Amino acid sequence: MTSKLTTDITAVGTSDTDCYVVPKNFKCIIRNLMIANNDSSARTFTFKVFDKVANTTTTVLTSYSVAAKTSTSIFTLDKPLFLQSEDKIILSASTGSVVMAVITSEEFLNLTA
Repeated sequence: MTSKLTTDITAVGTSDTDCYVVPKNFKCIIRNLMIANNDSSARTFTFKVFDKVANTTTTVLTSYSVAAKTSTSIFTLDKPLFLQSEDKIILSASTGSVVMAVITSEEFLNLTA
């Protein structure tokens, strides 16, 4: 099965922001979800996952703090997240446009979808 690597960078807003959506007919592995705080003060973010098949959104982290001018990785190569077609990663931040989401994924064409 062939795959393609993608990186999506999104400025996170104060309301729910779709930061990554698995393309239709694909499944993927989130290899890294890095949250960067570019502000001079600590900021918080909330992380949710939308499951298309179940039509449900699950809150994974609420008001998670990131120190000023730092970043944190939620998923990594050794601790990935697996998503299916049209699932979403949704983030919101305490202050808009200073929290950035950098999402690296490996997408696989799902021939059985």
